[in-house]
Amino acid sequence: MYNDLDIQCEYFDKCKKVVKLSDLADHEATCQLPKCFNYEICENHAKNEFGSKPHACSPDCLLLAQIREANGDYGKILTMTKAHLDKFCKPAIGNFGGGGFVSVGSGSGNSNISNIKWDRGHCGTGIQFSDNDQSCFLKEGPYMFRTVIADTPLNGGVHYWEIHADKRTDNELKIGIALQRDFTYNSAFCDHEFGYAFYGLGQLRHGSNASGTQYGKRFKKEGVLGCFLDQNRGILSFALNGEYFGPAFKNEALKKGPAYPAVSLLHCAGCKIVGGMPVPNYFLK
Repeated sequence: MYNDLDIQCEYFDKCKKVVKLSDLADHEATCQLPKCFNYEICENHAKNEFGSKPHACSPDCLLLAQIREANGDYGKILTMTKAHLDKFCKPAIGNFGGGGFVSVGSGSGNSNISNIKWDRGHCGTGIQFSDNDQSCFLKEGPYMFRTVIADTPLNGGVHYWEIHADKRTDNELKIGIALQRDFTYNSAFCDHEFGYAFYGLGQLRHGSNASGTQYGKRFKKEGVLGCFLDQNRGILSFALNGEYFGPAFKNEALKKGPAYPAVSLLHCAGCKIVGGMPVPNYFLK
């Protein structure tokens, strides 16, 4: 009759676990085993086959540890990430060197993400494309947001891409991800509950066309906006010209795919989407 009681582990000061009485003995038997360095997120114990420095539970956690130890050495990070993808995710990543995102995750979770570009078939009216559809631009009389999404769905793992400003832009953009592909593109994707965006006024937008919290700095016709989606933890973050703004959004919905990089343009605005760079170290801390 007491098996459903919640009991603190004997090592609660370190473990922080509360378990059922019926599970307590099994839990405490393993509680003092070495934990993965990433235990607060993955909640797994280390496995011998992944070495002891650092302790890791999986190839993904081992790679994250190595990336952190690289301390921003992008050449080393790129080499390690490519080796990891070639070994564990090769069927899913296609041509890693073809200019797509750097993406880390389970092999079954990653899609072919080479040669990211805007999707002409999923965009608002009046948007023009160039640079092999990596660049988009809108110039029209009406003041109405028009959205375009990328042609590449993101499914699991972590993803980094950049939005390069267009100097002809007169009106701030809304930049982020859409968790749906079928909606009215003659609107801002972040007006809807499935849209998450950084607005170039230095604000966030999610499920609203008029209000959002202050975040970051203004971005319009100069600079590079780094975009980082961590679908393992459900976090979307941004950085402007290498200045990291911290997590913009964190929730369960961001762990689920597919997610599509998206931008909404107003009146006279444009940008270029670029992939293929290593993930900056500040996004991984």
